[in-house]
Amino acid sequence: MPFQLYQFGFGKVGPVSNTTFTQDGTFSVLLFDGEYKLTVPNGQGPFLWKKLADGRPDTVTIRMQGDQQLDLEVTPFYMIRNVNMSAANSKVTATFGLEKIVNGADGKNIERVNLYINKTAFVSSGGDYSIASSQKNSGAITDPANVSMEVTIPALVPAQSYIFARVGLKLQGVEDMIFTPSPRSTFDIY
Repeated sequence: MPFQLYQFGFGKVGPVSNTTFTQDGTFSVLLFDGEYKLTVPNGQGPFLWKKLADGRPDTVTIRMQGDQQLDLEVTPFYMIRNVNMSAANSKVTATFGLEKIVNGADGKNIERVNLYINKTAFVSSGGDYSIASSQKNSGAITDPANVSMEVTIPALVPAQSYIFARVGLKLQGVEDMIFTPSPRSTFDIY
């Protein structure tokens, strides 16, 4: 998910950095000491970023001086709560709740939810290490506070005695998914 950094007063009009957050929400940027403005463009991220009265994204002023850590506060559209995962009989089962945080005109509806299993701790839908996944579309979610899913663990080639799993929530009109922490669960399967 991209964000932008601007530094004013040096003749450049566009962002000095157009970079992204990692899957766990962290970021690292090498900058000169000085004052910067950080913003998240409209439509980016599975969270509500503060906006100005005219609808443009607000900025956060950052005063850089040496190494520092910055925590950004955002309001997620949803939270994935009370996640429980287990593995038995060549299946991974997940139970969890989906809590809507942002309501009203800024709120988003559920598009789908996925349960992913992977060979590595970087668990997502694609790539060389993705093993399998299952999906529930919004119409199949009758009780968002009590969702249950399972996925079959296929034979692993080359053989591996463990897997990683996590849940991803896709919202309508939002590119980025909300995930449980990675790795949410590690299972010994042999």
